[in-house]
Amino acid sequence: MATAATATTTAFTLGVPVPPTLLDTLRARRAEARTAADAVLERAASEQRDLSADELATYRGHVGTERDVDDEIERRRDEELAELRAAAVRRPGPATPHEPVLTREQSVAAWCEQRGMSEPVGCVNAFMQLVGTRGAGRRAGHAGAPGLGDPRQ
Repeated sequence: MATAATATTTAFTLGVPVPPTLLDTLRARRAEARTAADAVLERAASEQRDLSADELATYRGHVGTERDVDDEIERRRDEELAELRAAAVRRPGPATPHEPVLTREQSVAAWCEQRGMSEPVGCVNAFMQLVGTRGAGRRAGHAGAPGLGDPRQ
């Protein structure tokens, strides 16, 4: 795993200055908080004594900062994973269909003729099969979709 220092050194070695990313900044803050907390502990240990009340409060503050930064790093990682998972299921493609769509103003027969279908009656029958009408239940302006229309049908 490359550290922030390695990434910065590599970027300047190539002659391209790269500003630190948010993740690099958070990792640096976490390391600073950990180093400061360790320094408080080492000072007391070198003097062979327990932490004073002020030192304990300072230590707890540094540890709290470290935990907060860890939580932020984890939250950012979770957001990134969620975005990657969502991107995997997104399907690129045109937002509009390639062909003209049947509108409410057009009749099915006119729509079929526009596409060069020689028998509009066969096209209408195929269309009616697609929308799920039944032979016995055909009425003007009604499709026989389940759950719609007359409940006695």
